[in-house]
Amino acid sequence: MKFVFNFINSILVKIREIILYFLGDILKLNPDTLTITGVIISIGSAILFAYGYFMAAGFVLWAAGLFDVFDGLVAKRYGRGSKFGSLLDSASDRYVEIFQLAGLIYWFNKAGKSEFSFIALFYLLGSVLTSYIRAKIESLGEECNVGIVQRLERLFAFVTFALLSYFDKRFMFWGVLLIGVGANITAFQRLFHGKKVLKD
Repeated sequence: MKFVFNFINSILVKIREIILYFLGDILKLNPDTLTITGVIISIGSAILFAYGYFMAAGFVLWAAGLFDVFDGLVAKRYGRGSKFGSLLDSASDRYVEIFQLAGLIYWFNKAGKSEFSFIALFYLLGSVLTSYIRAKIESLGEECNVGIVQRLERLFAFVTFALLSYFDKRFMFWGVLLIGVGANITAFQRLFHGKKVLKD
C-alpha cells in the first residue's frame, strides 16, 4: 500500500514540476497574472452555480484553485514574489469565495429556497471573520495558523460537495452548512488564540 501511495505521489510531483516549468520557464508568467487568471475562471464557476450546474461549477472552481496554488509556487521557485502579490493573493481568495456564494444565493432564490440563502450568508460570515481575525493578529506581530477549517480546507470541501451534488443537489446545501459551521468555529478558535498570544 505504501508503494502505491509513493508511486502516485511521485507521478503527481512530476506533473506539478512539468506545469511549473511550463508556467515559469517557458511562459515566464508573473504570479500576479496567475492569481488574476484564477479569479476570472472562478467567475465562470459562480455563474454555473447561479444556474444550478453545481457539478460543472465544481470542476471549474477546481481549475481556478490550481491557479491559486501555482501562483505561490511560481513566486517561490523563480523569486517573483512581492508584498503586493501576497496582498493580491489574499484579496483574490476572498473574491473567489464570495463569487461562489453569491452564485449559490442567486440559485437558492431562483429555486424558491430563499431561506437557504441565510446558510450561505452564515458560511460567508465565518469565511470573512477567519481571514480578518488572522490578518489582525498577524498585524499585531503574532502568528495565527490555528483553526479546523482554513482556506484550503474550505475550498476542497466546497468543490467536493459541488461534485457530489450530481447525485442530489441537497449535498450542496448541507455542504455549505457544514463548512459554515467549521468556518465559524475556526473564527472563535482564532479569537481565543488571539486572547492567549496578544499581551498588552
